[in-house]
Amino acid sequence: MTDQTGPLHTAAEQAATAVEPFLADSLPAGALDRWRKLLTTLPLTRGNHVELLIDGDATFDAIFDAIDSAQDYLLVQFFIIHDDSIGIKFQQRLIQRAGAGVRIYFPLR
Repeated sequence: MTDQTGPLHTAAEQAATAVEPFLADSLPAGALDRWRKLLTTLPLTRGNHVELLIDGDATFDAIFDAIDSAQDYLLVQFFIIHDDSIGIKFQQRLIQRAGAGVRIYFPLR
């Protein structure tokens, strides 16, 4: 059973509240509530780092830094990748890391 008053629940609620104004119009009905529920029921594990990224520049800088530093594998989970300058940079970085032996997992739906 998940603690609905503990620090993980509180952090999930704060994250959902912070991103809601940016996502409310672009998400299907109920998606934010499902995300909150999922996030608050995940088990705690050690060695993780969470950073809430709202600004587009900061978000893509963090994503590209993470891709560039990957050594074992990358799990890519995006709904839409455009054929624009950011999409091309994203593609080039994935190709570069794959060439360096990093396994790329990119589930398509």
